[in-house]
Amino acid sequence: MADTTFSQYQQEIMECYSLDTNAIIFPFNKSVCMNLVSANNNDCKKFPQSVMLSMYMDVFDTVSPPYQLVEFVYDFNYSISDFVCIPCLDPICQTKEFYLSSKIMLKVESTSRFTTVVCGQVTVQEENRSNCFYPNRPGKDIQSQVIFKPLETCYYAAFNSQCPSISLFTLLNATVHISYNSGNVQSYLYLPTDTVNTFINNGTHLTFCFSDPNNLRESGQSYPLNATIDIQIEQSSTAVQLTGYTFLIGTELTTNGYSTTIAFFQLVEIQLFGIINQTEKIQIANFLSQYQNGNFLAL
Repeated sequence: MADTTFSQYQQEIMECYSLDTNAIIFPFNKSVCMNLVSANNNDCKKFPQSVMLSMYMDVFDTVSPPYQLVEFVYDFNYSISDFVCIPCLDPICQTKEFYLSSKIMLKVESTSRFTTVVCGQVTVQEENRSNCFYPNRPGKDIQSQVIFKPLETCYYAAFNSQCPSISLFTLLNATVHISYNSGNVQSYLYLPTDTVNTFINNGTHLTFCFSDPNNLRESGQSYPLNATIDIQIEQSSTAVQLTGYTFLIGTELTTNGYSTTIAFFQLVEIQLFGIINQTEKIQIANFLSQYQNGNFLAL
């Protein structure tokens, strides 16, 4: 896309991100991503949610008019937006071999201000099937997590963009391992022949739910630390293993009138998501009391 700016009267904000920021080029799905490392500059918090991202790559230096990758973002937040990806789908991306870039800069701009991000490192990432799912990502809607429900335990494995070739496959089996602070590991096995357990692929997540009326979960002084998943699939008559992990594990609280309140256990805090009414406040108080007594899963 040709050079684009919002306004000639924009204010430049310096040093929003550190030189530890790095870029990753993904040739197989034609995209470039950046891990943004914040410099914790309060002035940069003035950016609105709607911004334009323009990525400059040195392989396009000889192109006239100037060319860069452009993406409009409508949920930008300087404090938590730490990973951005922009596709490189135009024919020029292939003719100029965009994956050979060694210098990449990112411009973040709104109608009134902009900042320039310089990458300290550029790497090329080939497809890695041991890294096909997002782990837990604070503040993000799409992330992997485990939810303990009254009658089942569900693992939600959230796709990232690094394994585009696994969009079509035949599922062979899946195993979830949940590790507890006691040192014990609880395992769940899913097979396509299951009539009780369920599997759903909605395009953003692979969801495995295991019938589990609390009898397999640890209680007392134990609490879950993390969970991993091993998935066996078949593509073109070849067996392929996918793996994922998450530290985000929660318990669904049963409430009068609401069934979506979930308490996520983390090492330093309890996070609650849902609509709170008086009944729920009482139940959450009971939950916290049980947690303080070491009975996180005994709900």
